[in-house]
Parts: sequence; structure tokens; C-alpha cells
Amino acid sequence: MYCENKNFASDGNKNSLKNIRNHWNVFQTNPDAPINKSMGKQTELLWGWTLDLNEVREVVVYMIIIDGLSFRFVEKPGFKRLMSVTCPSFRIPSCITIARDVYKLYLSEKTKLKGFVLKSSCITTNTWTSIQKVSYMCLTAHFVDNYWNLLKKIIIFCPIYSHKVFTLIVDNVSSNDTACVELKKLLQKKQNLVARGNYMHVRCVAHIINLIVWDGLKANKKSINKVRYAVKFSKSSPNRLQYFK
Repeated sequence: MYCENKNFASDGNKNSLKNIRNHWNVFQTNPDAPINKSMGKQTELLWGWTLDLNEVREVVVYMIIIDGLSFRFVEKPGFKRLMSVTCPSFRIPSCITIARDVYKLYLSEKTKLKGFVLKSSCITTNTWTSIQKVSYMCLTAHFVDNYWNLLKKIIIFCPIYSHKVFTLIVDNVSSNDTACVELKKLLQKKQNLVARGNYMHVRCVAHIINLIVWDGLKANKKSINKVRYAVKFSKSSPNRLQYFK
């Protein structure tokens, strides 16, 4: 404690520790005390920390996956130099060990993903053909986690071949409603539908809006045609267009 221009006398029989504690809250900072400027406010953020080499190894595997690096990246001189300076006690694994760790992480994340997908999820597919004329299919699961965050995860990405493909593509017409009803009955027998299959057949919103717009245009077909003819007549000649402007 620092109290400017103050003299104190203390008697162990009369003074107690309580008086010092009460005075502690009002004492001033000693202006002559040395200050470590290099630390600054960061001294308030210090805490006990123990190096976990297993966690470092997991982070290295995570870096390999996220950044799309090769397994041999851990054997490059630059990475070895970095780890020797930042974490000398860490023993850098070989590329074969890293490959095994990546596969273990894949199995672990796959198990976690199954726990979410099996609860309730929506599945979407997308297919395309590469410049090598190879067709691929991507199967994506959409679900809501325990914190009400909408997430999507790719559960399969593989090439597709003609003898292994089964597709059901229908237009938004009444003739296809019967096929959807029969498919719904078949899946209900196996109890594979959520909410009794009431939301299995979802119509394309864009197609429905397109039908509504076309019906609205048909109601005003005569007026629309007159406007089209007027625009066409005005643009047919530069003089007419200039006069129209």
C-alpha cells in the first residue's frame, strides 16, 4: 500500500488485520513503483495452461483436411521448422500415421452425423457431369440441431453409372399425383415416413407461381397484345422511336 505523506505506528496488541483490510480499498498506487510496460493489460488474462500433445495432433489432422493439404505436408522442412520452434516437444507423425488419423476422424464424424440424420432430416440430391464425361451424384442431408441452427451435411458423393441409377422425375400435373399416392402407400407400410407422409409430395413453388402468372396474363391477353404491338411499331423505325421518346 502507498499513502502519501503519512506516518503510521502499529501496535500488535491494539491494531488488527481488519483495519488493514478496510484501508486496502482506498489506498493509492505508488507512482515510484516500477511498471512492466511490456505486459500491459495482458497480465489480467493469464491463466494456467498445460500442453496437450494429443490435441496438437488432432489440430494438425484438422488443418490437413480443412486446407486440402497432402498427407506429406507434415514431412516438409517448413512445417518441421515451425513445430520445432513453437512446440519442440511435439513428435511429428509420418504421412502414413496422418492418413490413419484422418480416417479415424472420418469414422468419428460419421457416427456423430448419423445421430443427427436419424432423428429427422430432409434429403436433397444433385447430379452433374464433369468435363471427363463422368456423372456424379451428391446426397445432402438438411436438419436442425439442438440449438435450432439449420445445417446441411454431404452424406455421400460418388460417381453414378447407368445400371445403378433409379430416378423418379415427375412434372406438376394431375397424372403424376396417382404415382405419388402409390409410392406414399408403399413407404407407409415400411413406416419410413415422417408425419405419416403428409409432406412427402412437395410441389415446386416456382412452377406453381409460373402457372399463376400465366393464368393472370391470359386474363389480360388483349391488353398485353396491344402494348406489344405498340412497342413493336415504335421500334420498327428510328424516326418513330425518336418521335415516341
